[in-house]
Amino acid sequence: MQFSQVRSKKKQKKKMIILNKNRNIFSPCLFLALVLVSLVGCKPRVPSEFIDEKDMAKILYDYHLVDAMSNEVAGGNKQWHEMQASVLKKHGVTQAKFDTSMTYYFRHSDKLEEIYRKVAERLSNEAEAQGLAVSDLNTFGAISHSGDTASIWEGSDALVLAQNKPFNIHRFNIECDSSFHKGDNILFSMDANFLVQEGTRDAAIGLNIEYENDSTASNIVRLYSSNNYSLKLDDNNHRGLRKVRGFIILNNDMESTPKTTLHLLMLSNIRLIRIHNTQEKEEVSE
Repeated sequence: MQFSQVRSKKKQKKKMIILNKNRNIFSPCLFLALVLVSLVGCKPRVPSEFIDEKDMAKILYDYHLVDAMSNEVAGGNKQWHEMQASVLKKHGVTQAKFDTSMTYYFRHSDKLEEIYRKVAERLSNEAEAQGLAVSDLNTFGAISHSGDTASIWEGSDALVLAQNKPFNIHRFNIECDSSFHKGDNILFSMDANFLVQEGTRDAAIGLNIEYENDSTASNIVRLYSSNNYSLKLDDNNHRGLRKVRGFIILNNDMESTPKTTLHLLMLSNIRLIRIHNTQEKEEVSE
């Protein structure tokens, strides 16, 4: 064998050793990268025994239509039950599967909120397509967290409350910072939609302000129907704001209504707005 051939084979063998070493180094890294990508890209799926999020959004949307129609015709709960059964039949879902699916989503409130956000968007789009007036809440949709009019809501803009405790109430507490001025007004507003199979539509929203001088002011509005609701508190005496508190609660008589009965309050376009007193600014500038 010639010397050049021997030398060539040694070079090839050396290259193979280097490649194997590199493969041993990069293979674990590549595997880890693929695992991380798959974990980031895939969110936990809804177990197959429950209705998935997409189908649940469609069902709840149809329930909204059913609820609106049942309020306009005679028959009360019997009419509602018949319409509810027709919705489930349309989507090929049994009452038992719907009930267990709702129980699952109550335990995963983030998923339920996302479902209702889709329902609310669809209802809003349908209203606009039919030329209906859009809620004044949308005026505040693009408000930033600074400026004369600013959004100070720190939670999700869509919530779902149910008759089962503790899912029937949502509270919030906001500490006022230097962005709040004396004379500011606070506006709390939302779109409320009831889905009540049995029992009464009864909820309340409340707003409370604690001023710098330790005095307080409160405002409470009762909710009895699907509509837009708002309440406002002012600092007309320029005492300065220290805290803004509030709540949303779904009231229901659990003793007379079965736990499996559909009894929901769906809230969308939730806005908590801080409004500077621009009139005071104009007076100072003069």
